[in-house]
Amino acid sequence: MENSKLYEILSTFSGHDWNRAKKLLKSPFFNEDGEVEQLFEYLLNQYKSTGTLPEDREKLYCLSMKKSAYNDKHMRYLLSFLTGHMENYLVQKDLESEKVEFLNLKHRALASRGKLKSATYVSSLLEKELGSIHSAESFRLRFHSSMQSMEMNAKQQQRKVPLEFDTALDALDGFYVARKLRLACEIFNAQNILNRQYSIRLLEEIKAIADDEKFKLYPSISVYHLVLKDTNGARQRRAFS
Repeated sequence: MENSKLYEILSTFSGHDWNRAKKLLKSPFFNEDGEVEQLFEYLLNQYKSTGTLPEDREKLYCLSMKKSAYNDKHMRYLLSFLTGHMENYLVQKDLESEKVEFLNLKHRALASRGKLKSATYVSSLLEKELGSIHSAESFRLRFHSSMQSMEMNAKQQQRKVPLEFDTALDALDGFYVARKLRLACEIFNAQNILNRQYSIRLLEEIKAIADDEKFKLYPSISVYHLVLKDTNGARQRRAFS
């Protein structure tokens, strides 16, 4: 049990996490199996009283399920479902802390159902949260949001609303260029440490795009572009020294 996926997750839990995960399992929306909740309750009580989790799977099953005989198939089922619920809890926790990611998912849910007013409102909230941020992640979120809006408008209003392809393309370019330049910097650094060469396709083309005045305004692009220039300059000087 010590090396199980479930214990790997539970070992990261704070007291707050244990209590919130307990509430999640009590909700019929997330869990309808009382035995899964029963197993979690037993683990929670053991952890509170001893600070550790039971290692013997058979003993854990018999004590938590109040059974006299071990049922391996049933225990595997319980552990599998409880592990899945704990993974979902971690996702939910991260989602709550990532407001813009949550808004993006909300926008997608509304746009895919053609809820124009609600989706437009959430899109405005998302743009407000992103504000003047031009990181790689903000470019990605803007791209997804614009694509979702275009797909919704294309289905609902046909040609009444112009499709903002420029917005989607600019966001996609920004994301790709920012991420590619950053990854290239990390690769060059790894090559120096690991003494291993990596092939970076389209790097010269990406650097040429990064020279565009529009992209020079964005630190997420201009900083890594400058680092690459310095890196290449240093490599050339070493080659001729």
